[in-house]
Amino acid sequence: LLAGALGRPPRIRITALAAIFVSLVIYASLLVVPAHPTTYLVSAVPYTADAIASGSSLYMDDCSTCHGFDGRGNGENVVQPTNAQISLNDITPKRRAGDLFWSIAHGIPAAPMPGFGGQLGEADIWSLVQFLDAQAAAQNALTLSDRLKPVKPVPAPEFTFEFPGSPQESLQQQRGKRIPLLVFYTLPSSLPRLLELAALESAYSRAGAVIIAIPMNASPAASLAATSRDLPAGVESILAFTSPAVAATYTMFAREAEDVPAATVQHVEYLVDRFGSIRARGIGLPDARSKWSVRMLHQIAVLVHEPPRPPIQWGHRH
Repeated sequence: LLAGALGRPPRIRITALAAIFVSLVIYASLLVVPAHPTTYLVSAVPYTADAIASGSSLYMDDCSTCHGFDGRGNGENVVQPTNAQISLNDITPKRRAGDLFWSIAHGIPAAPMPGFGGQLGEADIWSLVQFLDAQAAAQNALTLSDRLKPVKPVPAPEFTFEFPGSPQESLQQQRGKRIPLLVFYTLPSSLPRLLELAALESAYSRAGAVIIAIPMNASPAASLAATSRDLPAGVESILAFTSPAVAATYTMFAREAEDVPAATVQHVEYLVDRFGSIRARGIGLPDARSKWSVRMLHQIAVLVHEPPRPPIQWGHRH
């Protein structure tokens, strides 16, 4: 273009050179984006249930009064009209983790958002970032049902677990190998369902799934461990022992409607695909006459044969 412009008569040459210069300025401006010193940092705290639980506690103490318990900007101290309509669940997936870190640490200029860098350490801020990711995922989880269908992304937080007499495993280790069925139960109400799942364990395993049953809180696990010898043989093979933070974190994805906390849920089951996303959810205990278990086997077969796809990338994270 430059050579062609220089070969033209003077008047055309000046106009052509000016057009080339303006075009270069426009294209160059598209390559320039605002950035902070932390914009391209990778989180030092991974997306785990423990990190999310820690971030949740910090969020409730320092953030919920403005941003609301679910991040939709409806807290008691929301400043009108500046952040009344700002939903963290919409903003979080679009921003880099390093930008979120900077905003939490230093605040947002010309906005009511203060900086918390003086009272929170780096690990705490990164935990908050991971909680914001989980909170956005929990908003997406409102579209989940007990059937596979196109849904918004709901990344499953990582955690480690251990079956009796077996070495410790992690959820991430199942990727590309088995379809995890996560069962969060409460005793004694969930016991019939646990017995049903134990009877189906071999069929689920042949289909390519692994049943990971986790107590909703610490006391049922202890109770079940103490009475396991009185339970039918085989039930203990699906019972996993893990951090109490796992149940607390996964309860976030059990809400069925906005403005309704999921703290009262006593039993919930999640089907996680080979790529680390929650794809189906069953809340409450299935009716004895329901076809939930049969449908689950069919859905496991669908997930096993899904073609490879890239992992979810929210703001270049995970």
